[in-house]
Amino acid sequence: MNTNSVEAEVREFISAWGKAWSPKENAAGFTRASIAPFYLQSDKLLAFDFTDAESRTVFQGVQIHHDTWEAFVRDYNYWTFTPVSESIRVYPQSEKAAAVTLYVDNYGKKTDGTEFEARAHTTLLLEKQDSNWVIVHENIWGPVNENVESEEQTIRRLSQEWIEQGFSPKEDTKNYTYEKYFAPYYNPTPGAVVLHDNNDPQMRIETDARAYSRIWDKLFANLDYLENKLTSFYQVEVEGDLAVSSFTADAIVESKGEKTVMPVFYTLVWRKTVDGWRIIHEHGSNLITEKSPVR
Repeated sequence: MNTNSVEAEVREFISAWGKAWSPKENAAGFTRASIAPFYLQSDKLLAFDFTDAESRTVFQGVQIHHDTWEAFVRDYNYWTFTPVSESIRVYPQSEKAAAVTLYVDNYGKKTDGTEFEARAHTTLLLEKQDSNWVIVHENIWGPVNENVESEEQTIRRLSQEWIEQGFSPKEDTKNYTYEKYFAPYYNPTPGAVVLHDNNDPQMRIETDARAYSRIWDKLFANLDYLENKLTSFYQVEVEGDLAVSSFTADAIVESKGEKTVMPVFYTLVWRKTVDGWRIIHEHGSNLITEKSPVR
């Protein structure tokens, strides 16, 4: 399967689909003919939408879907339905099947000046029939509350908090403890984690977050200052109750009057629990710089 080819075709389909749903100032004359080429033309089409002309929610079959939306759009003098290009995610399943998720921006204006504006989340299932992609399932839900944090945003935030708060006692190096700094981020169950950082002089692999914390309790007590600052994300992926984040950070260390800045690369694996996302795997590696002892 050529996934790049499938993705390119689907993205082109989504762009054309949005235009077909956007009659603009010709909304009053909108007809099903403009959207028909994009949908499975049978009673097997299944669609769910967050707003419609007669308060229906589930549409079984193309006839009721097209009847409802034709009447809905015609009730406006102006209507647009715009896919948000940067939000589009295509998941090819084969040369003839794909799933798509994206945001769409809806805007309409009626004769009396009443405006409708909402961003909605959309999931589509597509099949390729006779060389043409068609929608066989459509789920549009909104309006989206963009103040609600996505899972990816949550992992980014937690990763930054972990390195800049959990691993940054600053002047409090002598009082660094698991309960005070580590506890909110790790799975506390012994044997449920795998943790390693090559700044550990003994290069240990720990399977207990408390035991791992004790490594840093002792090391940090010998420092005058320690602060970590995240510099760049390289990867953040979320699949179900598992997530991975990889990023770089600068460790700013002061000891006995000397200040050192060490760049470090981290990979964290998170599992979602009843208490929220918790780290189950950590790997930290120093990056080579011109001043590194290893070249």
